[in-house]
Amino acid sequence: MTAGRTMLRPIEPRDRSAVVALLRRGFPQSCPSFWERGLERQAALQPDRFGLLLERASGVVGVLLTLRSQRFRDDGSRFEAMNLSSWYIEPPQRLKATAMLRAALADETELVTDLTAAESIYRMNAAAGLSPWSSGMVLAGPLPWLAKPVSRGVQIRDLAAAATLLPPWEADLLEWHRRDGCLAAVLCLPDRALPLLFRVIRRRGVRFAQLIYAPDRQRVLAHLPAVMRFLVKNRLFFVAIDAHREICPAGALFRAGRQRFWRGPGDSVARLDYAYSELVLLGVS
Repeated sequence: MTAGRTMLRPIEPRDRSAVVALLRRGFPQSCPSFWERGLERQAALQPDRFGLLLERASGVVGVLLTLRSQRFRDDGSRFEAMNLSSWYIEPPQRLKATAMLRAALADETELVTDLTAAESIYRMNAAAGLSPWSSGMVLAGPLPWLAKPVSRGVQIRDLAAAATLLPPWEADLLEWHRRDGCLAAVLCLPDRALPLLFRVIRRRGVRFAQLIYAPDRQRVLAHLPAVMRFLVKNRLFFVAIDAHREICPAGALFRAGRQRFWRGPGDSVARLDYAYSELVLLGVS
C-alpha cells in the first residue's frame, strides 16, 4: 500500500489480532478475551463476515464491527439483519467516518440496527437514513400490574410449550437465545402468537428482564399484567422495554436515555429486534 493512502476493506480472518488490538485502544475497559469471544460467536453465525476496517501502510487505523444474522418474511423469503456494533477510528482519520458508515449501509434491503451509538453519532445516523427505535425505556415493576386482571384469552407460555405456534425460523431464533441464557416465551393472543425474548440483567443486586425481541412491542405493553405474571414466575420483578414516551402506559415509568436506531423493512417500526446483536453476542448494555 502506498504511504499516506487509506484503504477501506472487509475484515478478514487474518485481521483478527489487529482488530482486537485497535478495539482495545478504543475501548480500554474491555479485555482482549471480550472481543475474541464476540468475534468467535459472530463467526459461528456468519463465518468470516465481521465488518469493515480502515487501513494505512502503518497498519489498521479504524474498525466497524457489523454483526450479521438472518430473518424471514411471512412468505418465507429471507433477508439480512446487520447490527452496527463497536466502532473506533484513530483521531487523525476521523474524517473517514462518514465514508465508512456509507459503505456499511450500502445494501438497502437489510434490517440495520445501531443500539449503542454515542450522542455524537445521532446526527450521522439520521443523515444515513436510520430512525430512532426509542428515545428511552419503559420501566415496570410488579405493582400495579399484578393487581390488574389479565385480558380474556391472553396468556404467556414457555417456549417449550408453545414452539409449534411459531414459524420454524422464529422458534429456532428463540431456542438459540434460550440456550444462550435468555428467557424465551410466546405471548398467546386471541388473534396471533407473538414470540418474546428477554435478556436477564443484574443491576445493583436486582435481576430484571430487558425485552430484546418482539414483533409488536405495543402489544407487549398493552398486556403488562400477563407479562409481569410470567416474569415474576421466573423470579424477575422488573422489566425494561425500549420505546418512546408516547407509548408508555399509565402505571409504568418512562426514563429518557439512549436512542437506538434502525433502518429496514416497513414493519420494523412496530418491532423490537435485538436478536444476535451486540447486546447478546458481546453482552453490552
